[in-house]
Amino acid sequence: MKNNRLEDCCFIINVLAGEIRHSINGSKFIMERIDTEEDKCKEENYLWNIGLRYGCIKICSFLDEWNRKFLTLKAENIEATRIERVEFISKPAMDRINEFTDIHKFRNWLLAHNLRVSVQNYANVFRGNHIANMKMPTTLADYLLIRDCISHCQQAINEVFPEYYMKPMTFINANSDRNYNKGLELDEYEIETQKVKAAIERNRIADSTNHIS
Repeated sequence: MKNNRLEDCCFIINVLAGEIRHSINGSKFIMERIDTEEDKCKEENYLWNIGLRYGCIKICSFLDEWNRKFLTLKAENIEATRIERVEFISKPAMDRINEFTDIHKFRNWLLAHNLRVSVQNYANVFRGNHIANMKMPTTLADYLLIRDCISHCQQAINEVFPEYYMKPMTFINANSDRNYNKGLELDEYEIETQKVKAAIERNRIADSTNHIS
């Protein structure tokens, strides 16, 4: 009989690995089509803020799931022997990822939250030397290396636990109630954004009137 907690770990690890791969591959696809050095410089800044930012956030999520959920199942004797096999096979890949020792700090301070350092009275991360000498992925090549290491970990878990592998939508359709709210259609968006714009303009006029000396 399958263990639901182990099944959840295998599912989440596979989903996160796929998201990481797609995000970083998308960045690589764009970089390979840049012609001039000037455009490359501009595009690197763009990718840093969009494609690789998402990739880094998901890399940290993958590491959290691997270390805090999957590996901790051993302590409860849930498939401990096979989990140790996965851990042994994937160790070189995880060791290489872990050389980026500040990746979680980088995610927390610069990407996922509001550019403030929580351990230093929420100081502006860009005021001073908060990010000096941080060991974090900073180039597309860094992210490609991490992508490949994560793919090795994913392959290891699927080889050792083949019975737990299923395509993400297969798992979701079998286990999830997705009766979420219906979003706006494009024509509805136009109406709603005009309502907000009109309300802002009314407030601006009222504010101007109230502050006439």
